[in-house]
Amino acid sequence: MWKAPNGLEIVATAERIFGTCGITTLADGTFEYDGSGTDVDWDSQAQRKDAHGHLLFVDTDGNTWGEHQIDKTAPDEEDEDD
Repeated sequence: MWKAPNGLEIVATAERIFGTCGITTLADGTFEYDGSGTDVDWDSQAQRKDAHGHLLFVDTDGNTWGEHQIDKTAPDEEDEDD
């Protein structure tokens, strides 16, 4: 089990996915969402990286951490009983 610096388990990767959502143009020139929902472009899915190129991961509280910050040596829970 990988651990974040705060001691919580790393449970996910941080991802970026593009999408588009329909709009309606109003008489005053502004817009509002048309309620059609978001069309997700799954082909754009990619793991996020920080400014230094480190992959980003997420802990159980939703905090994001760079790969270089994660403790990858933490034993798995089932290994703790050995």
